[in-house]
Amino acid sequence: METDFLLDTHTFIYWHLEEKSLSKKVLKILERQENNFFISSLSILEIQYLVEIGRLEMDMGDIFLILIALLILKFFRLIDPPPY
Repeated sequence: METDFLLDTHTFIYWHLEEKSLSKKVLKILERQENNFFISSLSILEIQYLVEIGRLEMDMGDIFLILIALLILKFFRLIDPPPY
């Protein structure tokens, strides 16, 4: 059964950097290939902010490479928040 999931910023980060921080239930959902995953474009800004203030030690170039690879593989889609 296909299900859509909007990943929050921290889930996305932990998924790629610290899988052990995610619960078994979340990891099981992420491993199901029939699920559709989305990430908000605002999450990219939040990741950049976390890097800038020193709460996330990762090069932004590496983050963008991960995002581009996942988008090309169509593993998840980038979405914009609705206008207010």
